Amino acid sequence: MAPSAFFGRSKNRTGLIFMASFFCLMTTIIVLSRVYARRLTRVGLGVDDWLALVALPFVLGLNGIFIAGAVEGAITGHSLINSDNKSITSDLEHTAQKYKYAFQITEKLAFGLIKLSLIFLWKRLFGPAKYFTRICWFMIAVTSGWSLSFFFATIFECGTNWTWNWAPIAIFLNQCAGTPIMLSVFTGMDLLTDLIIMFMPVPLIWGLRMPIKKKMGVTSILVLGLFTIGTGAARMYFYIISAYDVDDNPDFLSNFTLFILWSDIEANVAIVICYMPTLTPVLRSYYNGLAY
Repeated sequence: MAPSAFFGRSKNRTGLIFMASFFCLMTTIIVLSRVYARRLTRVGLGVDDWLALVALPFVLGLNGIFIAGAVEGAITGHSLINSDNKSITSDLEHTAQKYKYAFQITEKLAFGLIKLSLIFLWKRLFGPAKYFTRICWFMIAVTSGWSLSFFFATIFECGTNWTWNWAPIAIFLNQCAGTPIMLSVFTGMDLLTDLIIMFMPVPLIWGLRMPIKKKMGVTSILVLGLFTIGTGAARMYFYIISAYDVDDNPDFLSNFTLFILWSDIEANVAIVICYMPTLTPVLRSYYNGLAY
């Protein structure tokens, strides 16, 4: 299915602005609740908690970029198409390129920090297992390298010719060769690392001496991570279609909307689902309060 067909059914600028605004509130509550949970247990903040706090402004930044782009019409807009089915350069496309550049730089750090926070959480919870600690350090190195390398690759996507980053899409794709390949590798590695990180503790959990029902309960929490992986897969799908099939999908603004939409959803869903397991003390305190 072409992106434009999907976009035609989902075009709702007000709804998307509301969605991103709701994400801002939701992610802020989740991260602050995590800090409050540590206070309730009278345990100081760990590395995973600090990484969660640092990740929050980057995720809020993604939401802010999304809202600003939607308000200006760059998100949910449409490119002008000529009789040859080619996009025509417009001021709106120029604006969208600026938002795309800012969003793609920010997302590299946001995703990296969320993944690192989750790895350090696993390391704290399952640290006594030495072999698992070694796996954690390996994934910390891989995730840090992945995030930073693509962060700088995005910044210097067009070398030091900064204006090419927000040039008309035809010029951008011609002058900044390798962009489709770079983003394909980035999204592919994003999915792969999500899958590995999310299910790293599963073998360790099933090796513990605890009732089967409890093991299944703990594992079911991790299965929620499939929602994050699913949103990442959707983003990759729409990006590949729009990047490698430009002739059939010349509407850059429509394709841009779908790509940035699924990226924003993935970042917010990831920060909520990954941090939910740490909120047990807060939920317990809430229900105890209701009991009185």
